[in-house]
Amino acid sequence: MKNLLKFTMTLAIMLLGTVVGFAQNTGQAPFVGSTHQYTVTPESTSNTLNWSIAPNDGNFSSSNALDGSNSVLTVTWGAGSSGTTYTITFTEEDATSNCIATRTITVTPADNDFDVSVPLVSAICNSATNSSTQGDVTTQIQFTVQMDNESATWNPNWEIEFDLSPNAAASITDLVPSAGTADWTTTGTPTGPFKLTAIPSSGATTTITLTMQVTGDANTLQEVQLEITSAKELDHNTPDKDEDDWIQTQTINAVPNTSAITTDN
Repeated sequence: MKNLLKFTMTLAIMLLGTVVGFAQNTGQAPFVGSTHQYTVTPESTSNTLNWSIAPNDGNFSSSNALDGSNSVLTVTWGAGSSGTTYTITFTEEDATSNCIATRTITVTPADNDFDVSVPLVSAICNSATNSSTQGDVTTQIQFTVQMDNESATWNPNWEIEFDLSPNAAASITDLVPSAGTADWTTTGTPTGPFKLTAIPSSGATTTITLTMQVTGDANTLQEVQLEITSAKELDHNTPDKDEDDWIQTQTINAVPNTSAITTDN
């Protein structure tokens, strides 16, 4: 009885491991929106080679090509594919004998768990607060961008594109990311739109910061809006599952325009 219990527990752990493994945007359990490749090495590329996917329900797009001695099928799994089990079939028909070899694999796409968001930012005071400084003042601000994939073991690089919109009272300089490769010069006045790529991830949640200097009159309210326009992971080009948390505005509150102290004669 103890041996049977031990065997049952071991089997359960193995099955659980399989499920967890399949939940990480693999070729057999891809996230909706991701692109995966399926590869076969035929005996001869001169034979008749054919790929098919069933059911052919229109919820995916595919193309195939020869890559050296391999035949490669590339599939992007669309929004309606989640929960459907597909069978990918490859056949190779011998050019002389017409005998056919058949290979199959099953694929069940899952809802996309990849999510990029901009957490809420709170208003801050102009850096001239609690001082006698007047006129144009520079205040440092930061936006945080967060990536969640609900998996501690799948850690793809990711990419965002975004815009920055200061109000008329503010100007931006020195836009510096905490990680990734920027397509803009990080010193001086940046010109958007901006792309930050090759951002590393670690664990189920990763955050980066975008730090910038904002200059404007200390007695005038300043605002900078950050809007992400595109976000994806770079292993399989999986897009963000939604776009409802891509915009935040940082407000820099003005310092009261108090007069100088005067005294009697």
